[in-house]
Amino acid sequence: MLPLLKTKIKRPPVRPDLLERSDLFRLLDQSTTVPLTIVSAPAGFGKSTLVCSWCEARMIPAAWFACDAGDTDPVRLLLYIVYAIRLVRPALLEHVEAVLQAPPVDMDTVLAEIIDELAELDQDLILVFDDVHLVADDLMVRLLSPLVSHTLPHVHIILIGRAEPSLPLARFRAQGRLAELRANDLRLAEDRVVELFQTALGLPLTEQQAHVLHEKTEGWLAGLHLAGLSLKGRSDKEAAVLALAESDQYILDYLLGDVLDGLSETLRRQLLRLSILERFTADLVGNVVGAPGDRVVAELERHNLFLVRLDHESQWYRFHHLFAELLERHLSRRYPVEVDEVLHAAGIWYARNGHASDAVRCMERLVPGPAMAAILSELWTSTLQDGEAATVLQSIVALPPMLRDRDIRIQMLFANVAFHTLRFELADEIHENLRTLVRDPDLDHTIRLYVEATIEALNARSETNVHGYADAVTHHQRAISLLSEIEPSEAATVGIGSEALRQAIFNHAIYVARNYHGLARVAQASDYLRSYRRNQVEPLPVEMESILEQDLLRGCILTGDIRAAMVHEKILTTMEQSGPLVMSGPHEVDYRTLQARMALDRGDIAMAEARLFDAYAIERRNRFVTRTRLFNAYMTELRMRLLLHDHERVDELLRTLDTLRFPTLVEYYKEVVESMNVFVKLIRGTMDAVERWMDSVQASRLIDWQAPTNQLLGRLTTLSLYAHAAVRMGRISLIDTISNDVLAFARANQLERIEAEFLIIDAIAHDSTDGERALESTRLAIEIIERTDCIAPLYPCQDMLVDLKNIIRKVPLSPSADATIQRAFHVMTLERRDRRSWAVESENRRRSVRFVGNCQNTPIQPLSEVGSDEPGGGHHSCRRAGPRHARFATILGIARLTEFNPWDEVSHP
Repeated sequence: MLPLLKTKIKRPPVRPDLLERSDLFRLLDQSTTVPLTIVSAPAGFGKSTLVCSWCEARMIPAAWFACDAGDTDPVRLLLYIVYAIRLVRPALLEHVEAVLQAPPVDMDTVLAEIIDELAELDQDLILVFDDVHLVADDLMVRLLSPLVSHTLPHVHIILIGRAEPSLPLARFRAQGRLAELRANDLRLAEDRVVELFQTALGLPLTEQQAHVLHEKTEGWLAGLHLAGLSLKGRSDKEAAVLALAESDQYILDYLLGDVLDGLSETLRRQLLRLSILERFTADLVGNVVGAPGDRVVAELERHNLFLVRLDHESQWYRFHHLFAELLERHLSRRYPVEVDEVLHAAGIWYARNGHASDAVRCMERLVPGPAMAAILSELWTSTLQDGEAATVLQSIVALPPMLRDRDIRIQMLFANVAFHTLRFELADEIHENLRTLVRDPDLDHTIRLYVEATIEALNARSETNVHGYADAVTHHQRAISLLSEIEPSEAATVGIGSEALRQAIFNHAIYVARNYHGLARVAQASDYLRSYRRNQVEPLPVEMESILEQDLLRGCILTGDIRAAMVHEKILTTMEQSGPLVMSGPHEVDYRTLQARMALDRGDIAMAEARLFDAYAIERRNRFVTRTRLFNAYMTELRMRLLLHDHERVDELLRTLDTLRFPTLVEYYKEVVESMNVFVKLIRGTMDAVERWMDSVQASRLIDWQAPTNQLLGRLTTLSLYAHAAVRMGRISLIDTISNDVLAFARANQLERIEAEFLIIDAIAHDSTDGERALESTRLAIEIIERTDCIAPLYPCQDMLVDLKNIIRKVPLSPSADATIQRAFHVMTLERRDRRSWAVESENRRRSVRFVGNCQNTPIQPLSEVGSDEPGGGHHSCRRAGPRHARFATILGIARLTEFNPWDEVSHP
């Protein structure tokens, strides 16, 4: 489940001594008659307090969402909004909440469903966004535009912030659909200054004193409040007011200095130290100031020091943003050393108490040194988002080597974030440091086991780089054995939670399976994962279960059993609909690509295109997903474009594939890309280049091709193309040299796609010389195709289809087999008018979509978005009429470091 802070969706409580502003309440009453209300003014004008008190006075159960600078994930942001709405209207958006908790998410569809449900409301719903200026403007606008642009009679949105969002306010204003409160509206009138001081501060003022204070502050509530605090308890009030009137200093600095001078030295230092924290609890206060936290908080509240409660349970607090900024500036000038002390203490508390995001924000404000190292050391098993992982990696790299290389926990964290961010070139350094540190005789036994398991993973990584998949399997199995020796109770004493321990074991099991893929033992990999699941004492958490199902799905696609793959996809779809399905950005790209490959193999080109669109959109929106992760998406689209005879797009894809840089498995990727380049030359008749390639294959890749040091799935695709080219060139003897061995290998490893492909090649090659062999090979191939429903070949060579049709006519077919074969031929031989129609429709769809992100640096342009009139495309169309909104790629709100698999390149031939 995505971790959410309840304090962000609860309306802050209102102080009982607050000055009621009935004149502004009447202005705010307009918000119940228009779709949008803007409350915009600089800091300290009481914007949030005003709206809170209005809601309470009018007894309005408004849905409240407090924005902050960490709101960068559109899915998580929308989930917060849905939670806020459901907090006041529990019957609303229940299905939408479940969908948002189960990425991948189609944001257009979700927004459409939200709009549909809100349009059916029969009573008013007030939705308040506080501090909207803290969220990236384009993100907030894209989420709000659908809500404010559609006619939702009973939905009223209030935006509170220091700056107004880039919505078409002029148009709304002209249409009478906008209410506004600005700084001039929020200024306190002079005749109410006396009342403010008496009500809020218990401080009587003369009219002359009120006039001076109002003139100096211009009715600015923050200035008036600070002025009141500076005057409180002073016998020379008149002189103090006159001094304020004559002061040329910046008013807030002057007043703050006065306020601080009126506090005890102890409380003043405590106040300044706490100003650094974005939010705090009493327990954290105690760690930061060295005094009982609950007593300190009570003292701050008693002095009215701009303390804001973030929940009704009084667990979390913060200072008013403006007050905190002033205090922190004051602290930095007078006590600069204490800034680092507070960040250090708070960062450690946040990390130890499961608030990794807060810990990272403290850590990144420190200069690289012991304090930063201490926080990093506490984060060694924490869950981090993609951006936080990148920040942590930069901080570790910036540490002095003496601090970085001698701390075994930092090195463990280093390994996780390096792989999470695809910085594989750092692996050797980390590997060497861990092997040195683990020799320490005083090292805790539990930590030693945990570190040795990571060293085994690094050993496996090294083997994977040179295609030593069998040895990599052995290393991961050793890691599982080491981790299994750790007692959960002992792990907890050294900061390894039971969840982290179970996740680590699970990861190694996944890596075992994926290295079996590298050996082309795909069925064995799937059997291993099923056995692992059966042996679990407790059911796997949904996040692990989704990863395991995705790997089973991958295995079915690799073998070519698309019917079985559909079973696993259905399981994943059910999981998406019924509960949280958490994926990292790279993981989700893989999932969407697998869906595209499965759709293409079934002949559903429209669905394949839609799923590829999703994969590309994720890469554009998530800067932590490298374009190399799209390799398999590009290869899938290349096969699809060859079927569609879209030669311009084929050439563009080939150029893009040639420019990718792979962190590992360089030879494998190059071999696969080279094969596809050669195939394009083959179908275009550039035979000289094809013959040169065949000569190189004969000289190097046919010799001992079954050696475990090869990436065998990739090598089998090379052999398949070699056989295709041999048939095209009439060199039957070349096929006979490899066909029997390949077929035997494919059958032994249940690689039905490869088996069917070679059976068809064998049938075409021998039709004129050995008719019975050709018929038997064709019959066996048809059985496989009908059983697996894999109808799209790896290399769609249409010139061979005439010969294949002639052979199939001689084979008796059942009705279902005949239907499958006819569908396969339709996919492989789209009529010219079909291709032309598809191209026109595809271009029209492409023009109709507003894409998210800047694609100027991306050679691969976005694919079209499939509407409900296309086969399999209804999932992507908005249910309501009106302008389509930009699709947001699904981005993971929280990505476990341990969920990312740096070895998964081995599983995508």
